[in-house]
Amino acid sequence: MNSEMIIDLIDLAAYMPIEISREMLILSIQHLMVSYPKLRIIPTCADFTGPLELPVVDDPGVARKVVFFPGSTIGNFHPTDAVRFLKHFSQLVGPGPTYLYTVL
Repeated sequence: MNSEMIIDLIDLAAYMPIEISREMLILSIQHLMVSYPKLRIIPTCADFTGPLELPVVDDPGVARKVVFFPGSTIGNFHPTDAVRFLKHFSQLVGPGPTYLYTVL
């Protein structure tokens, strides 16, 4: 699971998976809750290619935001659409230090 690689590498205050399939989201969360019992998980069931509002994470301990998209996901977009999508997601994430991780 790609998300576990990121969780293992970075000391996260919270993890917000976004998944269009409610069933896959539940399975993923159940697995992560066992593997990372102290990690705050904020699941979001949504299609991230459409209009999306992210839950507010009001935590003064959060100094940066990490966005991870597997290369296979970004690779499904036409280059112009990929740029538009990343700009849109940048607006959703908001100001402050943000890091985008993708594996191509």
